[in-house]
Amino acid sequence: MLGSGERLSVAVIVDAVDGIQSFTLLRPGVLQNLYGDQGEAAHALIKSATRTALALATSSGLAVADPGLEGFFLDEIKTTRAESGKIAARQAAALYSSLAGQVEQASDTDEPASNDGASTRFGKEVERLVAQRRIELTRYFWQSAIPVTGGHPIRFTFLSEHAAIQTSVFRGGQISQGSAASRLRMWELMTVMEQSGRRGALIVRKPDPEKEALGAKAMQNLDRWLNQLFEEGDRHQIRVIPVASPEAAATTLEAFAGTD
Repeated sequence: MLGSGERLSVAVIVDAVDGIQSFTLLRPGVLQNLYGDQGEAAHALIKSATRTALALATSSGLAVADPGLEGFFLDEIKTTRAESGKIAARQAAALYSSLAGQVEQASDTDEPASNDGASTRFGKEVERLVAQRRIELTRYFWQSAIPVTGGHPIRFTFLSEHAAIQTSVFRGGQISQGSAASRLRMWELMTVMEQSGRRGALIVRKPDPEKEALGAKAMQNLDRWLNQLFEEGDRHQIRVIPVASPEAAATTLEAFAGTD
């Protein structure tokens, strides 16, 4: 699925201390975007393959669930330490995020597709503005960390010795996709914060009302998703900072980075 331009991992089987579990890691609407009217059938196939893999793993261990379950193949088995299935699923998402980042960096273009491309363009505009005022901070843009043992580097919009910052973008016609991308950025931040003790922030670009007219329902959805991000950020000590422009984001980043 990497070629779709989406950070899409179909599913993960987790053998954690509280038992073997399965988790489906799919962005909302991705299958419909990829397969149109056949999206529901693809989702049913994924659920069936995941149930089969889980049954095999539960009875005989993870290794026997490979190869070729209904056309799906397991990736390399990674061993990490987790106290619950939820934490292990978060680690799996971080591992896959790092792999997707490797594909992005190896591609011919510098822009990943979909929401990730908008986030990257936004981050680069923020970098340009910061460079005009705080040139010493530019060396921290687009740095990578390996927050999960055995994983690949995850790229951050800004990563210094003391601060980790990611950016995401909410666009008028893709509010739910913006929420899913923001949640993934938060998982990346959680993981690197736990590993290194850095403070973390997610800078969220809201739709520009002068360029994107949002109806009442879209505004309600945006407020709902932002409130959920605030709540999750509070639980994990991540600052979630909505901004209306790259200029506001640059000022916010400079303040959060402090004297790094």
